[in-house]
Amino acid sequence: MHIIIANRHGLPPQAGRVQLDELLATADIVSLHCPLTDATRGLIGSRELALMKPDALLINTARGALVDGVALAAALKAGRLGGQASMSCRKNRRTRTSPSATRKFPTYW
Repeated sequence: MHIIIANRHGLPPQAGRVQLDELLATADIVSLHCPLTDATRGLIGSRELALMKPDALLINTARGALVDGVALAAALKAGRLGGQASMSCRKNRRTRTSPSATRKFPTYW
């Protein structure tokens, strides 16, 4: 297994890290572990999802607003993403009516 880490948006590049676009294009599994800030809100949208491999998995262990739910549902529906998993928090709870929360797509709660 090869683990890669993206540089943080708005901060100077760090040795051993890659740009987010490169990470998205090469990773089999993308796992988000960052706080929800103005800079990270909508971090993963249509453009970023289009960069990912069609069989890649997106795991969001952070806040739901990091990912555009409508764009995620569209990518899953179109078969441009292998699946997604999300964590739910009381203040940030996804509902079964959220755009990506449908049994038609590989979604893990």
